[in-house]
Amino acid sequence: MKKPTTNRGQNDNGYTLVELMIVLGILGVLASWAIPQYFDYVREARRADAIGSLNRVLAQQELFYSNNGSSYTAFVASLGYNAYSGNADTTLSEDGYYAIELANCAAPNDDARTCIQLQATPVAGRSQTKDGECAVIAVNSMGRQTALRSDSSSNHTECWN
Repeated sequence: MKKPTTNRGQNDNGYTLVELMIVLGILGVLASWAIPQYFDYVREARRADAIGSLNRVLAQQELFYSNNGSSYTAFVASLGYNAYSGNADTTLSEDGYYAIELANCAAPNDDARTCIQLQATPVAGRSQTKDGECAVIAVNSMGRQTALRSDSSSNHTECWN
């Protein structure tokens, strides 16, 4: 008499549903960690747009200062930039993630003739508004670099590194 055949011992070329669910679960855990890390990295990398633009505008301010009677200007058009959103003292950064604003320095005796401050703030509606660590990045003509967190007014110098 012949023995009935069974599937035991045969190689099936496939995966079970349990194995697939385990792999999907592992991928889900990895994605839940990796995606926020990626977006944090992108936000940090985009800070270079603010810092580079601040340095370029400051260099233009220094050129204006040396060419025009030892005073700075409060108008971005005087530096060769387009005004942003109708503000004569504001322009967009090179990649458009930040608004660069010209302002007087904070010290009470400073004015636009002796000191100018440039501030980069994220443009509303763009992804950089979620960068709470470096909500305002600033530099003045005296070389002071500052950055403010979105939840306080404390200086956060790590944004410039």
